[in-house]
Amino acid sequence: MLNNSSGAIERRGLAYPDAPLTRVSGANYTKLRRSLGGYAERVEKPAEIIPAIQRARRMNDEGRAVLLEFITCDEPHYSYRRGL
Repeated sequence: MLNNSSGAIERRGLAYPDAPLTRVSGANYTKLRRSLGGYAERVEKPAEIIPAIQRARRMNDEGRAVLLEFITCDEPHYSYRRGL
């Protein structure tokens, strides 16, 4: 899972296109998955990617589901088309 810490929501309302941007702060999906009894890892640095994937593959080979949460940057630009 890619987590840009904004819930992928950054948009102007259609009814009020000149209103300020709305934003939802990002959740920690790793904590959520663990609280439900599953295995998860939060990957915050590029050097952690390959080892996390290797661990996840081993766990999958054992029949376990794995959530890898990759923390990415928050992209401030998005596609917006009036009239939708």
